[in-house]
Amino acid sequence: MRVLLVNPEVRDCFWSRTESCFLSGKKALLPPLGLITLAALLPREWDFRVRDLSIEPLTEDDWSWADVVMVTGMIVHRQRMFELIREAKQRGKKVVVGGPYVTSATREVLETEPDIVVRGEAENLIDDLLEAIETNSALQVIERSERPDLALSPIPRYDLVNLQDYLVPSIQSSRGCPFDCEFCDVVNLQGRNVRFKSDDQVINELEALFRMGWRGQIFMADDNFIGSKKRSVRLLKRISEWQVSRGKPFCFFGQVSVNLGRDQELIDLMTEARFGDIFVGLESPDVDALEKCGKKQNLGGPLDDAINNLKKSGLLVTGSFIIGVDGEGKGVGKRISELVERTDMPMAQIHTMWAIPNTRLWHRLKQEGRLLENVNPDPMDISDPQFNFITSRPTEEIIEEWRGAWETMYEHSNFLGRAYRCFRAMRPTKKALGISTEPPIPPDAAQWPALPRKYLAEMLGVLRFLWRQGIVSSSRIQFWRQADLIFRKNRSRWKWYMGVCGAGEDMYKVTRLILEGRNRTGSASRTNPGR
Repeated sequence: MRVLLVNPEVRDCFWSRTESCFLSGKKALLPPLGLITLAALLPREWDFRVRDLSIEPLTEDDWSWADVVMVTGMIVHRQRMFELIREAKQRGKKVVVGGPYVTSATREVLETEPDIVVRGEAENLIDDLLEAIETNSALQVIERSERPDLALSPIPRYDLVNLQDYLVPSIQSSRGCPFDCEFCDVVNLQGRNVRFKSDDQVINELEALFRMGWRGQIFMADDNFIGSKKRSVRLLKRISEWQVSRGKPFCFFGQVSVNLGRDQELIDLMTEARFGDIFVGLESPDVDALEKCGKKQNLGGPLDDAINNLKKSGLLVTGSFIIGVDGEGKGVGKRISELVERTDMPMAQIHTMWAIPNTRLWHRLKQEGRLLENVNPDPMDISDPQFNFITSRPTEEIIEEWRGAWETMYEHSNFLGRAYRCFRAMRPTKKALGISTEPPIPPDAAQWPALPRKYLAEMLGVLRFLWRQGIVSSSRIQFWRQADLIFRKNRSRWKWYMGVCGAGEDMYKVTRLILEGRNRTGSASRTNPGR
């Protein structure tokens, strides 16, 4: 069986990171973890081609080669995923579709007429999927009520992708989240009862990436890495031991809840394991909005205190906010940008609210008669944001506050100032303090042929970055002055600081796209005036 595994490309948004990829000589942010995990579950004797369309387009040879086409997608892939399903069907291919958005919005997917729809996680559905592929019956929807034991989850087939095409590879150690935020689809998809891979499974996946020659950052793709403190403590200790045994080859970027900022023991274990960047759902500075959307974990104390403690302890917070939430007050966009500025968060993102199918928010809005089920715009079009529900405030007001917040946060001087203050406040690395001095282990001899190309790409990226921010930018004097001060005052964090400055190019680009929509006509506010 010849299986074509297709990951749709990501259009320009916060997560596309096209500028960081360009500066680093990479092609995309993350490999398609779901598809390469699925490939590891399918029969080993089958032939696979993974086509990540953010890396390369599909060719006629790909289409003619395939017996079965499997397509995945999240909400960011929605429109393109539907196009791919229809094209595969027109070419007479058997089409299997699955993934997060398919599970949440099955009805929409069924309208594209695939052959097999997989709802939920694949580990306990493989036998059903194999049987469905072998038969030629009409449309089949495969699902099970129980969620799989992650002991069934194999090491992903990293060999099916070129890791060097990606900025960051990813692994996953758990699924689910103990919280129940109204707007989030994690509970609907993966449950509140958090399930874990064994510590040995996680270490084996790290070892696989290490043996393939990867060095540097890895994305820990758990919905909430600290969903169980007891388990997190145990796993972090194992990761730290492994890191030391391998010369500390990796650092990690993960998703956590803000209550981490109130747990110094856990913070210290994360930094010891070499977590650096963390993504935190802050959502809103307005208490009423947090209460309305069920974000109770954000109400345990001042957000400023938690964020500042994380920052000072060596964790770089990327804050995620949502505007258009019930319970927020007028001017929330300004309050968000003030919180970002006050806590020196270099990176933050603000989304307009979108009711994802089958979330608690979606069901509540439907019951209240506010869900606009016949309005079907692209939720990821950041130049023309729209809502699929009647908002509690006028949408023109919400959208203008959203644009204004992005414009304020990513004015070049503001961004550089936050990055500088953040890293000046951050404690030096333990190695710089003389606490940890393990020497790095050099690359295996098998990796040496690839090193010149790798270093050349990095050098070119550095030159591009310095040209943009140190030569042609209007903030070039501020850039050089701050780079010099960080080098002299917190040298162990200098390389990381410069990387964050480079990531600012992505935020500048997203902001430009958002502001381009300011003069466009046909916004959602015409059909959705709010209350």
